[in-house]
Amino acid sequence: MNGFAFLTYMIDKILAKCGWRRIPESFLIMLGVLFGATGGYLSMLLFRHKTRKPKFSVLMPILVVLQWGVCIWQQIFFPSL
Repeated sequence: MNGFAFLTYMIDKILAKCGWRRIPESFLIMLGVLFGATGGYLSMLLFRHKTRKPKFSVLMPILVVLQWGVCIWQQIFFPSL
């Protein structure tokens, strides 16, 4: 999911530079919520895309921390899953 989110943010940046029709922000946020926050956030930083919008610059780092927390929690309490 992170790879897909990374590529989707990258494609949206390319579309923005070309002046073409963009990927909806709601879809980009949904990718982050569905465990693609790390890829989306890395793409935001690498391509300097959506970094000025508070709903991305605040929400995505929060989602990254929460999702990594869930992964760590799962490994601690359910290592065999």
